[in-house]
Amino acid sequence: MIKLVKLINENNEVIKSITFHTGLNVVLADIALDNSKRSDKNSRNGAGKTSLIEIIDFCLGGSIKTLNSPVIENWTYALEIDIYNTTYTIYRHASDSKKIYFLGGDFSKWDVKPVKINSDSVSNIGYAYYMKEDDWKDFLGRYLFSLDNTASNKYYPKYRSIIPYFIRYNEGAFLDPFKYFKTQKAWQSQIYNAYLLNLNWEYAITMQNLKDEKEMITKLKNATKNGYFKNYTGTLGELESEKVVLQNKVEKYDNELAEFKVHPHYEDIQKEANELTEKIHKISETLTVQKSLLEKYENDNFDEKDTDINTIKLIYGEAGLLFPDNVIKSLEEIVEFHSTVIQNRKDYLNDEINRLTDEIQKNNDCLNEFLDKRAEKMKILKTHNAIDEFNKLQNRNGELKVQLSEIEKHIENIKKIETDLTENKRKILDLLSRAKQDLNERENQRTLAIKTFAEIADFLYAEKDNIDKIGLSIDFDENGYKYNAFIGKDKSTGRTAMKVFDYDMMLMKIRSVKNNLPGFLIHDSDVFDSVDERQIANALQYADESAKELNTKYICFMNSDRIPENLFDEKFKKRFNECIRLKLEDTEDGGLFGFRF
Repeated sequence: MIKLVKLINENNEVIKSITFHTGLNVVLADIALDNSKRSDKNSRNGAGKTSLIEIIDFCLGGSIKTLNSPVIENWTYALEIDIYNTTYTIYRHASDSKKIYFLGGDFSKWDVKPVKINSDSVSNIGYAYYMKEDDWKDFLGRYLFSLDNTASNKYYPKYRSIIPYFIRYNEGAFLDPFKYFKTQKAWQSQIYNAYLLNLNWEYAITMQNLKDEKEMITKLKNATKNGYFKNYTGTLGELESEKVVLQNKVEKYDNELAEFKVHPHYEDIQKEANELTEKIHKISETLTVQKSLLEKYENDNFDEKDTDINTIKLIYGEAGLLFPDNVIKSLEEIVEFHSTVIQNRKDYLNDEINRLTDEIQKNNDCLNEFLDKRAEKMKILKTHNAIDEFNKLQNRNGELKVQLSEIEKHIENIKKIETDLTENKRKILDLLSRAKQDLNERENQRTLAIKTFAEIADFLYAEKDNIDKIGLSIDFDENGYKYNAFIGKDKSTGRTAMKVFDYDMMLMKIRSVKNNLPGFLIHDSDVFDSVDERQIANALQYADESAKELNTKYICFMNSDRIPENLFDEKFKKRFNECIRLKLEDTEDGGLFGFRF
């Protein structure tokens, strides 16, 4: 598909033009041949290899990463590609990345046609058509991978989620054959690789949807368990018990409210009853004082006696004393006076006794009247209630009913959650059964992938007889597809990179059966950085032969110190040198852009 890449500066000058051919294509970073240009600060890793991959990826719908640097933000990048056996040149500007431009061409076979430009207002290159970035990506997705970009499911594979398996250069791209960046999510790896391996990737999407559903239900269950809903916690049985207690309380309040009698003047009657009680207390206190005083007066009146003169004479006579007549006359006068005093006191006491008796009678009558009135009021208060009390009772009953309703909904939610979890588990088991059956029915596709992977591994490690475990495993369990690639027990970085190389070459081969591949495979220099020279030599030869056989292009980026020339035979040594499409030097002007930045 890819034939040529151009770098065009802000003055519309072509700075670099790199042509790619069928088979092996090498972009090489080398040290400067001119000793005067060498420096300890220079490095092959800063020559621009990765930037060239980014340019290709950018032209194929990728995002800007380092191409928006101020010194090259006005540059344009061109890609010559074959689509429907017709060659087109597309242009994309770093400063205007939302559009893809074309000089011209026959777009009759394209399902989405570029828009014709009426005036050359963009640049003096002479663009005739343009296409929006999203339309360009959708078109490439349908053309290269037969992807339906109208699908609404968020897990459906998109063009920009599949193409990175054929353009590996991001950080972590060579750490796992089934991922193209380190933090790639499990569902992405499962679905994208199922698609690439011609497996039923829709099962992987369904499984992911079921896992999402389970996660959501489980979160609801945990929230319910932890009391995030109205502070109702506990098991279903405990909540059912709480429900019964609430039902009993509500029933009791309902009955009380049904029998509740409200008197319209309840508060006035209650006030009058309180006033009567206060009066009764005062009268009772007065009666207590009056009765105590009456009793004292009656006792005093009973004990008061007059003194007899004869008694005095007798007392003194017994003592041998005789009074003369004048003394006797004085005593008689004293006795008479005393009798008068006694009588006056008795009269006073009788008057007070009569007065107190009358007042006590009146107060008793008043007390009985107040008691009768209060009894009448209390009878009303006892058989009726105040409106405030009714409202309080009604409000409390309302609160209990709200609580009952909430706990009933809570119980209903718990039961639904348990039902949903059971149903989710049933769906997963059903999908698992169907997926395994489908995997068995796709034995030919699976066998082809496993066989091809093993053949490539055997070629890469042909000189090693001690690799006891080589293979590609594909399985399906309750978490979705499970993939594993192994070449012996060595888990070194170099061996892992070779598993990535093996897997990518295998994808090219098995997808070529249906002619459903992009027509290129691009690997950054990281793929060979930690690999043994023998495997590098074998990998380059295998890539060249396979790419020519499949009429496609393998484009790899290498540092010159990783080329195992001593392991090439003369024929391939010549072939390898012919396949170097661009040589970059670690000098100020020998890099991709002609200057360092």
